[in-house]
Amino acid sequence: MGGMYKENFPTRVKLLDKAVRLAAAAPELLNPVRDHTAAMQARLAAKGYTQDDAAKYSVARIFGTKPGNLSGTQILYLIPRSGVWDDENAVSSVYMDKMSYVYSGDTWGQQVGGLYEEAIQGTDTILRVWASNMTSQLSNHHAYEYLGGLSMAVKKVTGKSPAAFISDVRDPSGARIRDFEEVLATNFRSELLNRKWIEGMKGNGYAGAGHIAELVKNTFGWSVTRPESVSQGTWNDIYETYINDREKLKMAEFFEKVSPHALQEIAATLLESGRKGMWDASPEQIAELSRVYAESVAKHGESGGLVGGGNTKLLDYATQSLVSTGTPAGAGLAAALKEKAAETSAAGGADKVAGHPLEEVPAATPATPPPLTPPPAQDLWKFAALAAFVLLLFSGFTFKSGTP
Repeated sequence: MGGMYKENFPTRVKLLDKAVRLAAAAPELLNPVRDHTAAMQARLAAKGYTQDDAAKYSVARIFGTKPGNLSGTQILYLIPRSGVWDDENAVSSVYMDKMSYVYSGDTWGQQVGGLYEEAIQGTDTILRVWASNMTSQLSNHHAYEYLGGLSMAVKKVTGKSPAAFISDVRDPSGARIRDFEEVLATNFRSELLNRKWIEGMKGNGYAGAGHIAELVKNTFGWSVTRPESVSQGTWNDIYETYINDREKLKMAEFFEKVSPHALQEIAATLLESGRKGMWDASPEQIAELSRVYAESVAKHGESGGLVGGGNTKLLDYATQSLVSTGTPAGAGLAAALKEKAAETSAAGGADKVAGHPLEEVPAATPATPPPLTPPPAQDLWKFAALAAFVLLLFSGFTFKSGTP
């Protein structure tokens, strides 16, 4: 359960919890909810829970982040920072720790040791709702954060990746359940690998360049959380489209003009997918990516992006690829890459944009109003003469109107 839902609709969460309890207590002959509850109670008792606690927690089905947390599972930022973790288990462990707060009965937003693992034991199918045309399963990074994260967690507990489906309710009159892999493949063809979509992104300048880089990064996110959802062909297509410019859209010139760091982050993401074994890239592809990445860093400095920023493992991987070409140009570019990366690291973010520092301003002393000065004597005579004239004029008008 996402943070926004539980924080904004707690009464709905309680209603869902009540529904689970009613279903578990229903006397139907065939009742999978009741059967799962009984099996979970037995497992919890076997793990050392008291009989009361085992019964209490056996109906727990709703889990999420801790109360007050709206920032998600943290894997949204951990996954792209691929230089700080080597094993996908490190990612799934973070997801499970952040999402293991139970919301059930009078246990509201607490971590109970081992309960989350038991609750997802035996899960074979997961589902996500798609309700908006504004984003897709590829463009919305929260999709891989939650559906992908849950897929990782289930696989870690059960040893098997669950089937995944999308409840596509964007058109209420045509709602349907779709296979997740089919949906994501369609998103690739309609967005990241679609010529017209790319042309649209080019029309949006630096923002379009950044969005392209974001979708490549999201592809990496799906490769980590649900590897079977991104094929080798998809990675090759991304490489051909944005590095080799298969569509002849002058992509290198576009990125250089509006956002060189966007291309640098795309190259970094592709290199990391190769380094970590998600993409079976050829030595020639890795060498070309290393060249693109190194030339960008040497010319524009390190981007500081989530993937490339401070990623020493990526730096070593690209450097080794360049040196392995055995050419003076490759060795020279490798040296330039390391030198520029070292300069960026030593700078320590000195070029970051900063606002004006806040300074305390002493309270101003209220100004004393000037004393009232009486008008000069000559002005008083003027006022008196004017008043007399008005009085005589009024008297004359009154006398005339009273004459027969």
